[in-house]
Amino acid sequence: MADKIFPDYRFGFMITGVLFFVWLPFDDATPLPAMLLGGAFAALLAVRWLSGKAQNDRQPFRRLWRAGLVAGGLTLPITWGLMILKISAHGHVPVENAPGQFAAVASVTPLLVAGGGLIAAGLSAFERNKFAGGRDDAGCQ
Repeated sequence: MADKIFPDYRFGFMITGVLFFVWLPFDDATPLPAMLLGGAFAALLAVRWLSGKAQNDRQPFRRLWRAGLVAGGLTLPITWGLMILKISAHGHVPVENAPGQFAAVASVTPLLVAGGGLIAAGLSAFERNKFAGGRDDAGCQ
C-alpha cells in the first residue's frame, strides 16, 4: 500500500542526503533547517518501516496513522542529532545552536507528532478514495 503512494522512497533518501551535505557547511543560527531535514528523514524512515510491513488491507488507516505518529515522534531526536553533529563539525565559538534552541525544538514536539498523524490520516483518506474506486476531483464516479 505504501508503495502505491510512495513508489520509490530510496530517491527521497538520496535527496535528503544531498540536502544534508549542502546544509552542513553553512553557519546558520536557526534550528529550522535542521528541523526540516530531521522531519524529512523521519518521514522517510516511517515510509520505509511502513513498506516493509505485511500488507493488511483491512486497516490501512491505522497503519498509516501510526507511521505518521512515529515520523512526528522521530523528528525530535533526529533534529537534535543533526544540531549536535553540526556543532561538533564546526567546533567554533559561538556555537550555532544555543541550549535554548534545543528547548525550543523540544517544545514543538507535540505539534510535530500531531501533524504527522494528521498528514498520514489525510494520505490514508486520499488512498482510500483513489485506490478503492472513490470519487475523482470532479465528484463523478
